[in-house]
Amino acid sequence: MASGKLVRKQDVVLVTRAECVEIVSQTLNLDRVHVIDYSIEAATLPTDKDQRELIERIGLFHKEVQLYSILLPKLKWNTGSSKWRPNCYLSRYDLLIMEELGHLGYGHVPDRMEFTEKHMQETLKCLARMHASSLEFEINHCENTRIDAIFGSLLFESQLTGKNTWFKAGLNVIEAFAKHKSTFKDHPSIRDDPNKLMEMMEKVYQLSESTREFQNVLCHRDLWSKNIMFQFPKLEGNPQELDYANPQHCLLMDFQICRYQPPAVDVLLTIFFNTRRQHRDEHMQLYLKFYYDFLKQELKKYDIDAAIKLPWEEFTRSCKHYALMPLIFNCIFVPLTHLAPGILTQIQKTDPERYHVICNTDRNEFVLQNMDLDDFYRDYVTEVMEELLQHLLT
Repeated sequence: MASGKLVRKQDVVLVTRAECVEIVSQTLNLDRVHVIDYSIEAATLPTDKDQRELIERIGLFHKEVQLYSILLPKLKWNTGSSKWRPNCYLSRYDLLIMEELGHLGYGHVPDRMEFTEKHMQETLKCLARMHASSLEFEINHCENTRIDAIFGSLLFESQLTGKNTWFKAGLNVIEAFAKHKSTFKDHPSIRDDPNKLMEMMEKVYQLSESTREFQNVLCHRDLWSKNIMFQFPKLEGNPQELDYANPQHCLLMDFQICRYQPPAVDVLLTIFFNTRRQHRDEHMQLYLKFYYDFLKQELKKYDIDAAIKLPWEEFTRSCKHYALMPLIFNCIFVPLTHLAPGILTQIQKTDPERYHVICNTDRNEFVLQNMDLDDFYRDYVTEVMEELLQHLLT
């Protein structure tokens, strides 16, 4: 029996009562179930026409539905303290019904709250669980072949592609910042050659493919704060509030841009998405070692020797090989993810056409204007942009 309210979207029932009966019956392993009322945690295609068309063209939502339907259920140990993703109870071409986690104490960190070492360690442990289960599946169930040889149609590149106007618009913002606000604006590669910086940045496309140089795993690639749900204890002295400073466990959400790539890709992206530069400079090597040691521990459960399957030397070498990717991704994500809370949502509601332009065509002016209006935003965007430009130009 489920409690709650009937969930509708624009007067259309997202899930029928019969589908709810099927979900509850399968979850509780009962033949006869009577649903009195229900609420759902759902992921759906957007109602905004332009956004929906873009997502359908790139195949983001279809990809996630297929992953939840076909590949993710095959990966082991998604239970108890080893759990790394929420359960999916219903997958449809236009809808995913997910496990509701709020009543278990899971939630996102508040907007603009910085991850501490505790948050990063819990996230890296969860990531290691996912990678270990991926390796176990490939070694023991893929009959001497690779995951992408069997499930390649589910793991296509949906982000790092010239067809993705969202990504291209992000590269254009980096270029605009470099020319107008950067300390490198008088560098010859920016001042004298209008195409040079873009050519250097577009090398990131070469890093999007699977490789045979390094061991690959199922990689999430989108673990910023809104795609990570932590289990927080109640705040001492105020049981109505969560203690956001003390995460106990976490789960990974939103698998729309998964790829089959070396684990270093995921580890680096996760660290960059959720920490400031000074924190990274101080903790990067500690986090890489922490992740690797926990991965070894997880692989032991499956009788897999990390020293053979993914030696430390190979892991650190792959981190250097993919160094450009997190720098580029961070510069594309941060100008959108670190805006003042509610700005993009408000634009989407009041001016859908402008929202579409910002997301998928041209966000240069929007980003530069917000840098002048918001000190936190200006400092954060400047930090990630300067870090990338320093990497490329020095």
